[in-house]
Amino acid sequence: MLQYHDLSAASEGLDVIILCNPNNPTGTLLSPGELRMLHKNLAKRAGWLVIDESFIDAVPELSMIGSEQKGLIVLRSLGKFFGLPGARVGFAHGTSDLLKSLEECLGPWHVNGPARWVATQALSDKTWQEQARRQLDQQSARLSGTLARAGFTASGGTVLFQWIVDPKAAQLHEFLARRGILTRLFDSPVSIRIGLPADEKAWKRLVNGLTAFSQPLSNQSEYFNPTASLPSIK
Repeated sequence: MLQYHDLSAASEGLDVIILCNPNNPTGTLLSPGELRMLHKNLAKRAGWLVIDESFIDAVPELSMIGSEQKGLIVLRSLGKFFGLPGARVGFAHGTSDLLKSLEECLGPWHVNGPARWVATQALSDKTWQEQARRQLDQQSARLSGTLARAGFTASGGTVLFQWIVDPKAAQLHEFLARRGILTRLFDSPVSIRIGLPADEKAWKRLVNGLTAFSQPLSNQSEYFNPTASLPSIK
């Protein structure tokens, strides 16, 4: 797996590059100019640049949608910013001949009628999208402050989540899980991704969990009890 800072040099010897922009979980974000340069290098060999923009909707001005060029595929999802993972809707952007080939591979009925209706409403409601972006900015700042007060500094992330590189990440992951707080753990580097709480009750649970974890070990006896039962996740 290549690091982002190695992409430009590595692209000289590759035929296909697949990347997430912004990246999950680091939040690393390449500009449209950087992506166009990657595509240009790949195009010399009739190569492909495939960009997963699942987390781009918070900064739509950085999307590559609209750059219809041969060898460029942009993938999008309604499961993150729009909060519609249950609709199972995503789409691809590319040249007309590419989209025709993809459609033939997918076959009929790959997206059901209700999901199509929901997707159309979500993508058309520009007012809601602007309100959501402002709210996400506020919630992201709140999460950063909450983590900082607990002694954690984010190493990256997006407005939807914060990524923390910390040697205690595995302990924190399990500690929060025992309090009904689900996070994503990574082992290289040892790190944890924490998303935005859904409501005030969830915010309170996260604050209490982080505060408890920051206490001396003698106050965390339930964490070290191997017989302690996990709470139900709601």
